[in-house]
Parts: sequence; C-alpha cells; structure tokens
Amino acid sequence: TGKGNYSGTVERAYKIAPKPVAVTDSANETYDGTVKTLKIAEGDEIETGVAGEVIKAQTPATVTGTAQGTYDKLATEAVYVVEGGQGKISNYSVTTTGTLTIGAQSIVDPTDPDDPDAKAAVADAPTDLVYNGADQTWKPAVTDAQGKTLEEGTDYEVSYGTDNRTDATAEGAPITVTITGKGNYSGTVERAYKIA
Repeated sequence: TGKGNYSGTVERAYKIAPKPVAVTDSANETYDGTVKTLKIAEGDEIETGVAGEVIKAQTPATVTGTAQGTYDKLATEAVYVVEGGQGKISNYSVTTTGTLTIGAQSIVDPTDPDDPDAKAAVADAPTDLVYNGADQTWKPAVTDAQGKTLEEGTDYEVSYGTDNRTDATAEGAPITVTITGKGNYSGTVERAYKIA
C-alpha cells in the first residue's frame, strides 16, 4: 500500500511448502518359508536440516515378503512426529521407501567341511546297487533347514550323468546325480552310485 508520495495497493502471495525429507532403508534375508518384515525408520532419529528439529517414527513403515525375490511396496505407512522446534510434522513432506530382498536358501552337502553353514541339505545319499534287469534310477530326498521335504520340479531339479541306469556300471565310472536348487532354493549338490 502506497504512502506519502505514493498511492494504490498491490497484492502478492507466496507459500511456505513442507520441506521434503526422504527416509530409505533396506534389508537382506534368506528364505525359510516365514514372512520377513523390513521395518523402516524404527527407532531412528531422522535429521531434518532445521536447527533443533528431528523427525521420529511413532510407528515404522513396513515392507513384507515370504518367497525368494525383491519387495518394495509398503505394507504399512509410518506415522512420524517432530521433536523440538515448531514440533509440527505438517512442516515436512516425508517420503518413505524400502527394499526387502529375500535370497534363495542354499542346498549344500552337509558332509562337506567347506559348507559348515548349510541352510538346506540333501537328506540322503545313494547306496551302490546290484544289477537286477530293471531301471534303478535313484531319486534323492531333499529337506530344507526347517525340516520341510522339498519337491522335485518345484524346489529342485535332478539330472543324471547317464541315461542308462539299468546295466552294471564300469569300474570307476559311477552314475552321477546332480541336484540343483530352484525357486526359493539355490546351489548344487552332486551324488554318485554304482550298479555292480
């Protein structure tokens, strides 16, 4: 509004926008058949860049998953508060993101000293057999770290070193069996047996 030698009125407007604050977190888990949960900002003090004000999560945001894979969709949103200063969360625009990665459980050989931290194991091993005129294809039984019996074709694949599993094998040339993890399971175990 003009005064003295000046008259008239002009109106202008401006806004104070909420300050953007990004909250991110990540976690890596190993598949075990249970629901895994990433809790984002749980117990964290989030710096705002404004003197005397920090953001805290009253309840954390969560990302959940069960099977092997990567998850980034929030299952629950966080509830944030501001401590100190104006104490108003409305002064901030908080963006919450999180990534939960669930890795495949390894199928390893429990008798191998190089695999002391076996997450899953081939429960049995073949025994040598004697020729009987019939196909003698050995089928492994695989059990994971939680005691669950795994399914061939879904949890693992089996391949054989030879198509002939009827005739007696040559000395020193056993039938090799390779078990390879699939889906929620990874890793490879090799077994062998002979038909005498």
